[in-house]
Amino acid sequence: MKFKIPNNKTSLCISLASIPGNTGALLHNSAYKIHQLNYIYIPIKCNDHRKAYSILKNLNFKGCSLSMPLKQKLVDKLDGLDFISRKTKSVNTVLKKNNKLYGYNTDYYALERVLKKNKLNKIKSKILILGNGGVAKTSFEVIKDLKFRNIYLSSRRLNKYNKWKINKNIKIIEWKNREKIIVNTLINATPIGMNGATKEKTPISNEFVKKIDTIIDFTISKNKNLLNKNSKKLGKNYISGKILSFYQGIRQFNIYTNKKVNEKKLSKILKIDRLIK
Repeated sequence: MKFKIPNNKTSLCISLASIPGNTGALLHNSAYKIHQLNYIYIPIKCNDHRKAYSILKNLNFKGCSLSMPLKQKLVDKLDGLDFISRKTKSVNTVLKKNNKLYGYNTDYYALERVLKKNKLNKIKSKILILGNGGVAKTSFEVIKDLKFRNIYLSSRRLNKYNKWKINKNIKIIEWKNREKIIVNTLINATPIGMNGATKEKTPISNEFVKKIDTIIDFTISKNKNLLNKNSKKLGKNYISGKILSFYQGIRQFNIYTNKKVNEKKLSKILKIDRLIK
């Protein structure tokens, strides 16, 4: 580019989160640079859904990434939703077009891609999803859509599952009993393990990690969290939040710019190319 960014023609993209990180900014700004796009991405701290909605309505932006606790609270405020967002009742991506707000769920795309890549057995796999928020609900819908037979749900507030469509293949487990069941795949859709999010360091004990083959952890930490470290020590198939963030981020990039990102170049810049092979 011959001009400096930002300038008066720069398209603004943002993220709104209670604990904003730099992962999304690094991904998007690197992708803009690779494709020589006049865009910039800036993370903003916001944990109040009313303030977040005011920002969405009044700020001149192209795209916005939503994090906890905004993913579910803003669904009904948007002008349009894609099919997945309507199904999951959760939005992590907002596109502003002609002053209208359109919601998407790229967490769904990320988990679906990870599960297909890992080729888990849909009949034999026993999957435990921890959490009851937007990411947990999205994970639940992905698992159902991919026709996995054995699904377990556990969180501290079981009443949250009352609005979920539960069938006979799905079992709800009390939080205190989450390690008493036999599963081979875990999806951690809680904030436990994320820097500064909770006092707890890990959602499950090291003893329970020993019994699991595959662990999918949505949390992102500056350093490896305890669940990551324990899983690696025991030789488990651990899929980190960085991988999930990468896949959902490249889908966001496509929504914001209407272009397909060069995944190979981007993964090398972000230094996760070894993780996603």
